[in-house]
Amino acid sequence: MHRIGVTIGDINGVGPEIFLTAFQKEKKLFSNNRIILIGSKVAIEFYRKRMRYNNKPVKIKFQNYNESNEVSGNTLEIVNIKNTSYIPEPGKISKDAGRIAYSSILKACEMIKDKTIDAIVTLPINKVNLRKANCKFTGHTTILENEFKKRISMCFLSKQMNILLTTIHIPLSEVHIAINKNLIIEKVSAVDAFFKIRGIENIFLILGLNPHAGEENIFGEEETQEIIPAVKSLKKLGVNISGPVPPDSAFTEMNRKEFDFFVCMYHDQGLIPLKSHAFFESCQLSVGLDFVRTSVSHGTAFDIAGEGIANPSSFIFALKKTCRLLK
Repeated sequence: MHRIGVTIGDINGVGPEIFLTAFQKEKKLFSNNRIILIGSKVAIEFYRKRMRYNNKPVKIKFQNYNESNEVSGNTLEIVNIKNTSYIPEPGKISKDAGRIAYSSILKACEMIKDKTIDAIVTLPINKVNLRKANCKFTGHTTILENEFKKRISMCFLSKQMNILLTTIHIPLSEVHIAINKNLIIEKVSAVDAFFKIRGIENIFLILGLNPHAGEENIFGEEETQEIIPAVKSLKKLGVNISGPVPPDSAFTEMNRKEFDFFVCMYHDQGLIPLKSHAFFESCQLSVGLDFVRTSVSHGTAFDIAGEGIANPSSFIFALKKTCRLLK
């Protein structure tokens, strides 16, 4: 039985109620796997008392996680991190909420290192709250890179398309500086290897950076100087990859059927089409770690936090994808 640690995310956002809704809705998923919430029992109790599922109160039995425990019925295994007396304030900026979110991630990393869990699924965090809690990192990816001393390739998975981002959270003005042959080779090779180990062969399509993929250097030289040389090297390494193609015509229905992964040069180039087609039916995957880590593909949604209407589909998708990748 897989042991999956779920970090609670920002408790002033929709993460806790998404978890509770999934716990009620996906009984088979939770009974076939040990899904352990890492965070604050106070926060979960706060949202449980406010929420209803199918017009009924949410009922849960809590049990502190121990590997030797037997779990059944409505029992939720929880790892209660230290100093979690703070009561959630849905939609509010809070240093305490940021501290709990950060501590939850660090505890999950510790449990991976101790081999008491097999994988991590993360609920959404608020970067402003993280900063207020004196976290110097920009998000989950950089925290994980620091904890495990690994370089991570950020992917997004969905039924409609899969996205690999070459660069992630950097200003658009810096993307052309960051794009280089070695970075592209590193990212694509890591993803190709991750799935091949699991018996999955992928076909990649790489996008250009510039309009019309540069059009023979008329609109930019990154394609001829960096992207095309990277593609040639990747082919020699045995990667099934094509391109670069113009970004504005990359995501056609025909291409979505033919290619498994779209290799995008920057954040919005990949996430605008993904979220247009599969906003909730998608999840993030971190490749480069020695374990599986997935995450929801949306944020904390402070504007609806605490109302009990948040859509749990991305979280459920992430859990199911994690289970399949662990097999």
